[in-house]
Amino acid sequence: MTSFATQPITATNYCDWKPPFYGHAEFYGTTINDAIADIVWQWLCDDLRGRRAVFLQWNE
Repeated sequence: MTSFATQPITATNYCDWKPPFYGHAEFYGTTINDAIADIVWQWLCDDLRGRRAVFLQWNE
């Protein structure tokens, strides 16, 4: 049975987050680049913005 766990994102999750972020943008027909990805990542990691992301980890 496959299960999953969530955890708050950390700087070490960036390399795992970036490919799905680009895939999401491609799916919706949006053009992005590394500068945009970096800004969004900074927003997700900024406690002062009042939003935090979680990272989903599949456990098989």
